[in-house]
Amino acid sequence: MGESTPPLSWVPTEDVPTRYAELSHDHSPLHLDAELALGEGLPGVVMHGMHVLAQVVSHLNRLGEEQDLHSISMRFMDVVVPGERINVKFERTGDDVTFDGSQAGRIVVGSGTAEYGQRLDG
Repeated sequence: MGESTPPLSWVPTEDVPTRYAELSHDHSPLHLDAELALGEGLPGVVMHGMHVLAQVVSHLNRLGEEQDLHSISMRFMDVVVPGERINVKFERTGDDVTFDGSQAGRIVVGSGTAEYGQRLDG
């Protein structure tokens, strides 16, 4: 069994999809137009998946004090919406970390794996 790693928990504010769209140049209406998103069967505006991935990567980078993050993969299992807490749990075994995340009782990130390795800068 692996060792517990500090969890990641955050609430993306309502303005995050708009701010991330400006940074990423991903102006998909599903991330910006609540009425259109509702018409597509979504609960409203949804978060950019790459924003969620970036939050996880940033957290993993902070945890890898003596090693670099070499690879990461994860599956988006359900939409992530702004204004609701996201909780991601991690477990580390050697150089590998597995993780999954939930929001409002739904699994939103699954089958997450990350691998650390020797620092490349020396």
